[in-house]
Amino acid sequence: MNIKLLLNEPESEYLDFKREYYDNTLDFVHDLLCLSNSLCDKDRYIIFGVDNTGNILGIENDTKRKNLEKIIDTIKSSNINKIPVLELETLNINNHEIDILIIKNSKFKPFFLIKDKTEKGKAKIIRAKIIRAGVIYTRSGPTNTPINSTASEYEIAEMWKERFGLNLSILERLNTYIDDFENWNYFTDEINGLQLYYKYFPEFTITSKSKGRENYSFANHLPKKDVFLDELSFKYHSTTLTTCQFVSVDGARYYFPFPDSSVYYVKDILSDDIYIDYSKLNEIRFFLEDSFHYKVYKIFTNLKLSGYDLNYFNKHALNEYEKIFIFNDKNELIDFIKQDKTLYSDTSKPKSPYAS
Repeated sequence: MNIKLLLNEPESEYLDFKREYYDNTLDFVHDLLCLSNSLCDKDRYIIFGVDNTGNILGIENDTKRKNLEKIIDTIKSSNINKIPVLELETLNINNHEIDILIIKNSKFKPFFLIKDKTEKGKAKIIRAKIIRAGVIYTRSGPTNTPINSTASEYEIAEMWKERFGLNLSILERLNTYIDDFENWNYFTDEINGLQLYYKYFPEFTITSKSKGRENYSFANHLPKKDVFLDELSFKYHSTTLTTCQFVSVDGARYYFPFPDSSVYYVKDILSDDIYIDYSKLNEIRFFLEDSFHYKVYKIFTNLKLSGYDLNYFNKHALNEYEKIFIFNDKNELIDFIKQDKTLYSDTSKPKSPYAS
């Protein structure tokens, strides 16, 4: 979103202007809850240093100004059920600084407090204000739900539908629940072995089936080089929706998705008239953090299953082994490949004009 364009918009369910930072944390937390729960499919913004009509006033002399770390500390101390993803940007416009607090859009609504909140030391000044635990607020247009009220039944129902994906297809619901990696449980039985299920809708399950043993270069540095393949099946009741491969390495010490190879992405950085001899390319093995497989890996990491060391891919381990990489997304991967010519050059040549 172009922040400068926001200044030309009126306040709305995703946009709030503030002349200065808040005098008390109670009002800030209330605004944050209202914006986070608003029923719109976009990021939300609180812009500091701007009046209600979008005129630039500046925030450079505001003694109440906070950095992102202090803002997050305020939210944590307020006992919110789930902390929204926040970003803080500063712009210089017309010789003034303005701060933009970006509340990233989230499907994990509703956000609410799990303990009552009052403003410490200011009871006489704002004694009529209290954010009650469990009360759900939202924002309709430029108007917040009053602090002594609650969102409507319809609004609350829509939040929970979005939270649990009840307005989505079955496959879309699976992807939503995979994102919610903290709410998967597991059990084992003698016949089917390890089985995972989504806590809120246990008809969504993950089962595993052994596919045998192979050798792969990404495990060559380990004391035990054998790689055991598992096929994970993602089911709704008894219907398999999709599958993916996981690998168990070093005597089942490490368990993770089968890593992708960089050679399949070389075509994205070379022109169509270049022939690629994939057999001669150097490669790296990697994961994309926004991929389905890596999100499944986070479920296993969160479960902390006995017998598996699931911290193989923390940043320290990556720097140590330099065998398997983690990239935020495809764009970061492509940039990495471009910087290492051994991953895409010296093995490619122009296609023959007679090639089909």
